[in-house]
Amino acid sequence: MELMRIERSETVKVNKLLIASNEKLDASNAIAMFPVHGDSAVDLIQQADLIMYDQKRKQRGSIGVFNETLHSEIKREQRRSILLKLIALLYRIALKRVIP
Repeated sequence: MELMRIERSETVKVNKLLIASNEKLDASNAIAMFPVHGDSAVDLIQQADLIMYDQKRKQRGSIGVFNETLHSEIKREQRRSILLKLIALLYRIALKRVIP
């Protein structure tokens, strides 16, 4: 946690310098812990990636820790998105067959 505080402090400093030069950089940090959130580097990276994108969506420049609730929520959103796209695709295919 201390390392994250230091990194966040550095991010704030860099942001101030970039703002002064009319540029903006923001960083979101994510944490996935071994073995609680995964037992391989790939699993941990994927879990941290999920929380990072969620943090960017909710509050840019924040720190988040992976949790199963978030994982389930993202899975539901992905399934819903895939289902909606599939329904739209099937609808278009059916429409093309009806209308020559």
